[in-house]
Amino acid sequence: MMKRPSSLLLLALLALACKAKDEAAPPTAGSQAGLTAVVVPSDQVYAASSHLRIVDARGQGVIARVDLGRAVRNLVFTPDGKVAVLAASNGLHLIDADRQQPIGQPTQHPARWVELDDSGTRAFVLEHQVTVGANDVREISPFSVVTVDLATAQILHGEEVGQRILYARPATDELSGIVVSEAGEVGLVAPGKSLKEAQPYDLSAVIAGPSRIRHFPMVKHGVAYVPIEAEPARVVAIDLSTRQHRVFQLDGLITLRGLALTPDRQTLVVNSGGTIALVDLKSGQVRAKLEPGAPSTGAALSSDGRTLYLAQTVDGDGGAVLMVDLLTQKPLGKIHLDDISPWALEVRPRSALAAR
Repeated sequence: MMKRPSSLLLLALLALACKAKDEAAPPTAGSQAGLTAVVVPSDQVYAASSHLRIVDARGQGVIARVDLGRAVRNLVFTPDGKVAVLAASNGLHLIDADRQQPIGQPTQHPARWVELDDSGTRAFVLEHQVTVGANDVREISPFSVVTVDLATAQILHGEEVGQRILYARPATDELSGIVVSEAGEVGLVAPGKSLKEAQPYDLSAVIAGPSRIRHFPMVKHGVAYVPIEAEPARVVAIDLSTRQHRVFQLDGLITLRGLALTPDRQTLVVNSGGTIALVDLKSGQVRAKLEPGAPSTGAALSSDGRTLYLAQTVDGDGGAVLMVDLLTQKPLGKIHLDDISPWALEVRPRSALAAR
């Protein structure tokens, strides 16, 4: 007859099982425990250049292809993760993220940038028209910002901004708008005013010497983060409600290629093209610099803020999506893309995947 295990043996087995369970569970984005655990991210990453590729981070491969044949400048998701919104050289494209198919093209002019309003129901599209005349001479019209209702794919409003505009976001009743030119001039728009009424915002006191703005600013939670290339580079955070600003100096970095904000609003992630700087927003200091292993552009975070995705434009005969674990501060590897060299990427919200 088989002997029943003793009480002490049962307790030991139970303790070992609990320990294994604790070690297997991934730490949350805000925890400090288990930082050495290797966690395979479970995200869908949309990567684009002339075409769109949908990447499964866990499966380490492409799960869908959407061929556009147009240069994609950037892309964003609706908050529910149901629709991907792409700014391309022939207009705004809407992609059904469940069916992984195009569902509309509300605009047809070259789109330089797109982002959503605070409600996530409307898209602001920075666009311009190009007219080809005699001898193939191209005439570029002033840039405009078009507001698109994403539920109906209808244009609600459009307003001209000016020539050679890099970035523009309209004002609301409570927040100032912001306009950045290709020459690096920053202007703020008073609440309720039009974009053409932007007034210069003087940054000369905090930026001495040559500087330029090449990467697009980022507006999150009423704050505009403006990346300024200089020696060293800086990110200027302008509060659009008070018009006050803070300056984050990035010692040792010059070029800026991507920005992201962690969901807890505590860390600004800055991609310099080869080095990732993690800026603590409370202290204003760079708390860590990471080396993902290859030059990259862009910066996209998983919903929990743990995994950072970067676009590697050259990887053998194509490109790749680089992955970095921000808790362990270690690279997780890369996913090779054999038919595109991505420069725009975004992560689909995990809530949409969980609901499927």
